[in-house]
Amino acid sequence: MRRILTAVAILVAFHFLLGTAVAQKVTTLSLGHIMAPETHQGVALEHFAKLVKEKSKGNLEVKIYPSQQLGNAMKMMEGVSMGSQDMVAESTTFWEIYADDLKIAETPFTFRDRDHFEKFLRSPIFRKIEQDVIKNGKQRFITTQYTWQRGPYRVLLSKNKPINTPDDLKGFKLRLWEAKTIHRFWQWLGATTVTISFGEAYLAMKQGIVDGVTSPFDAVWGMKFTEVAKYVNTLYEYWQTMVISMNDKKFQGLGPENQKVLIDAANEAGLWYTNRVKDAVDKDIQRMKTENGAIFS
Repeated sequence: MRRILTAVAILVAFHFLLGTAVAQKVTTLSLGHIMAPETHQGVALEHFAKLVKEKSKGNLEVKIYPSQQLGNAMKMMEGVSMGSQDMVAESTTFWEIYADDLKIAETPFTFRDRDHFEKFLRSPIFRKIEQDVIKNGKQRFITTQYTWQRGPYRVLLSKNKPINTPDDLKGFKLRLWEAKTIHRFWQWLGATTVTISFGEAYLAMKQGIVDGVTSPFDAVWGMKFTEVAKYVNTLYEYWQTMVISMNDKKFQGLGPENQKVLIDAANEAGLWYTNRVKDAVDKDIQRMKTENGAIFS
C-alpha cells in the first residue's frame, strides 16, 4: 500500500511540475526600429512591450531593438519578410516595395489635412494595401486601428540657413531615405538628395555630408538633430502613421488568443504614443530653443 501511495504521489508531483513548465513557457518576439530609445517612438514601443507582457500574463514578451541594431529600415523589413526578425516598427511609406499604392501616402501635399489622410487609411484602397503587404511581403500590420499618429507634423532641419522658398534649396544637400517618389519631389524643388539611413543623419549633418534632413517632429529632440541643425521649418509635407508589422507565419502560429493580445496592445500603445507626442510639442520646442538655440519658422 505504501508503495502505491508513493507512486501516486510521484505521479501527481510530476504532473504538477509538467503543468507548471507548460504554463510558464514564454514566447519572445523581436521588434526592431530606427529611432533612438529616448525618442517618443522609442518610449512608446517599450510601453507596447509592457502591455503585451501584461495582457498575455507573461506568456508573450517583446524584445525591443532600437537605433538600427538590427539594420536600417529596409533591412529590417526584409528580415521580417524572411522570418529572421519577428517585427519592425516604421512609417507606412516604407512598405511601398510590397504595395505600390502606398506611394500615394508619401507623395507630398496629397492630403488636405490629417482627417483626409485618416480617411485614406480606412478606405478600400488601404484594405488592398494591407493584403498586398501580406501577399508580397509575407508580413501583416498588427496596428489595425492606425492609432500611431506620427509627428504630429513633419519639419525640415537645416544647418546653415532657414529654408523659406524653393530658391533656398538650390545646391542644398538633403538627406532622404530609399524611395524614388520623395527623391524626385525634392529634386524637382532644386535640392540635391542623398540617400542616408535615418540613424546616420545626425553624423552626416555634423560632418557636412548633407545640409539638412526632413523628419517627423516628435523624433527631432530624441535624435538630437538641433545640436547640429538649428533652423527648423514646419513642413506639412505629408501625414504619417507608424505601423508595427509582423511576419505573417509567426503571427498565424501564435493562435487567436495571443494574436488578440498583440493587436490590442499595439492599438492601445498607439493611442498612448499619439497623446504623448501632442502633449510634448510645446515642451520640445522650448527645450530646443533653450538648449540648442533652435530657430523655428
